[in-house]
Amino acid sequence: MGVAGFASRAVFAAASFEVVLTAMTASPSASLLSSWLATNWMFLHLVVGCVCLPLLLVDARPASRASQRCDWHAMVLAAVYCFHQFEEHGYDVFGRRYPFVFHLAKILDCDLALEAGRFLRVTGSCGLDEMTILYINVYSVMGLFLAPLLLPAKWSCCLVLMNATLIFCNAVLFHLLPALVFWEYNPGLLQSALMNAPLSAWVLGQLWNRGVCNKAQAAAAFLVNGPGQVVQALGPMVLVRQQMLSNAGQHAVLFAVLLVLHPATALFISWMGPTRKKRRAL
Repeated sequence: MGVAGFASRAVFAAASFEVVLTAMTASPSASLLSSWLATNWMFLHLVVGCVCLPLLLVDARPASRASQRCDWHAMVLAAVYCFHQFEEHGYDVFGRRYPFVFHLAKILDCDLALEAGRFLRVTGSCGLDEMTILYINVYSVMGLFLAPLLLPAKWSCCLVLMNATLIFCNAVLFHLLPALVFWEYNPGLLQSALMNAPLSAWVLGQLWNRGVCNKAQAAAAFLVNGPGQVVQALGPMVLVRQQMLSNAGQHAVLFAVLLVLHPATALFISWMGPTRKKRRAL
């Protein structure tokens, strides 16, 4: 990894502190921090994406076939997904602020309202608010997507496999297919078509060609982040809506799923190992 690659790593290291700040919002004394982050996190992520993606493309050094690391792939996935978050939660292609709120209300067939002011507030009967959206997006991109940088090589690459599968399935199942079926735009569609879908497919192909994963590992990653993604994303909201889970419990569940369960699953599938034939090719 060259100078540009190390620079992008430094930016991501600083940005990952947002995970700590987000976890701190669970404290009642952090109400101002909570409101500021919930209103502005998507702009912070846009800045990170705009800085890191060009640096990574300048560096342009995906690990060679002989390498055991997948750090470049992990960072480029995180950088690209920052742009997706902005189109979903910042401004969409029609200039609408926080368009995902109303799109989600349509999916769940419930009522959501966006209260504008110094800070944005999301209210309604859908089982989520602006904090829920903050937790999901910060813990995923600045936590889960960057976690491979801290893990041993084999475990790290399996988590990159899971993250790339998550991004690919999100692009196809939640954006491209609905757009084709209903023939209408949804927030995040443009970025999914131009960036998330092709890039995540390329990363998955890179991991396969390098012998990092086998069919069993790819299938496990798909089960967790394909059909499983619906349960992970919407399940806690449904439980809150049915008054079976508190807001604090929802925070705990999202933290556990994104920052504990996913890395643990990647560790488990890493034990499946690539085939012997592919190991020889590494």
